[in-house]
Amino acid sequence: MRFINVFRPSPLIFAGGSEALHPYDGLTIYGPYSQPEENYDEIVILYDAQYRDDITRLKEHIEKGYRKYYPNGFNSIFKTNLKVSAQPVKTTEIDPALVAQRIWDVFSENGVRGRFPLILIEKTPKGQRYTTYYEAKGLFARNSIPTQFITTEVLRDPSKYKWSLFPLTIQIFVKMGGTPYALYQPLGSAHPEACTLVMGVGITRIYHEAEHEIRYMGFITLFGPNGEWLVFNNHTEPYDREKLASALRSLILETIIYGINKISGIEKKREINVIIHYSGKNFSSLEEMYLWRATQTWKFQNKEIIPHVIKLQPKNENVVVLDKSPCVNKVGALTGYVSVGTVIEMMKNVYMLFTAGCIRIRERWRPNAIGTPCPVLVSVKDISKVSYKLSDLELVESVFQMCRLNYMSINNPVNKEPITTRYSRELAYMVAKLGGRIPNNLAKRLWFI
Repeated sequence: MRFINVFRPSPLIFAGGSEALHPYDGLTIYGPYSQPEENYDEIVILYDAQYRDDITRLKEHIEKGYRKYYPNGFNSIFKTNLKVSAQPVKTTEIDPALVAQRIWDVFSENGVRGRFPLILIEKTPKGQRYTTYYEAKGLFARNSIPTQFITTEVLRDPSKYKWSLFPLTIQIFVKMGGTPYALYQPLGSAHPEACTLVMGVGITRIYHEAEHEIRYMGFITLFGPNGEWLVFNNHTEPYDREKLASALRSLILETIIYGINKISGIEKKREINVIIHYSGKNFSSLEEMYLWRATQTWKFQNKEIIPHVIKLQPKNENVVVLDKSPCVNKVGALTGYVSVGTVIEMMKNVYMLFTAGCIRIRERWRPNAIGTPCPVLVSVKDISKVSYKLSDLELVESVFQMCRLNYMSINNPVNKEPITTRYSRELAYMVAKLGGRIPNNLAKRLWFI
């Protein structure tokens, strides 16, 4: 093993090209990077009547803010002009599908255009799939409506509530189609004729009862040069394993072409570097081989498109503790944690990247995650007949900087896992549940977080 580098968190970009290191500062001072294309007039809170007092408080805080945790409210932070309303709906049915239908009926009876649903639900065990959350999320998605949820546990726990309020409204803004912030510095090469796109690739396995075999559906999340969200793309019909390579290849190229047509100024670039992240936990060895076969160098409109494939294995068991570290815990004791952004080379093309550990937030060094930090294992894959244009260090840095853009948290400037693979877990189930039929208007939003 040998030490390679320590990456520093990229500054973030906000409204008017303004720069800030912390998302809280950027949003409260400057406002979001870009506004939704669709106009919204209202946030509608859907709740069981027994929580009326709690919802009255939540409504007021979304509108007007809540001390330093969420200053001045939604319209002030996101530069919008929305009203917030609340509609009671009976959710005491045992069957989650019936509850979801009732929530939809109450929401839709007053029209759906320009209205965003925020739904209060009971907390359910992690990993349990037949729940009101998934049933309602799927039902609304089939009707082209993104949703946001809050649990009764968060609503009635003062500590969880105060720290959840800002991330909750960021996710609402994102699902409306807005971009709160992006990376200030573009990823990849700084060459004037080159541009970098980043994508997460995943697969869903569906059991075909008639044939008694597993079928596949691929999906892709695509991000722009500054890590900004571009699009979600997926197969609409399941296919046999033997078709996995060709199906993924066509899906990847189709998504890249969308990105090329979407990004302003990319027409002047002759070289498009595409960094592909995938989770080693979600692909078998054979499925990995099919993914590698799907990645080749393409030509499109006189542009050279070069894929760069990276395998990530989060929560690796390698633990490194330092004798000298500036990091202290809540009681002031030294932790010995490695600095966030540290890169250690394990062997050729294989690196340990510390996305959790010791980080400087404003004037204080502190841990950015609970528990002893374990690194992400990053493997840069050699693909036959593909010559990479980006260095291993540039590719590993893409993993680190994409950990900056998790809109589900605002207090942590670097999250443990990049959004490219983090989102794949949730997408795998939702793609299967919806049978791959994702409405077009949702494909351009982070509806699934």
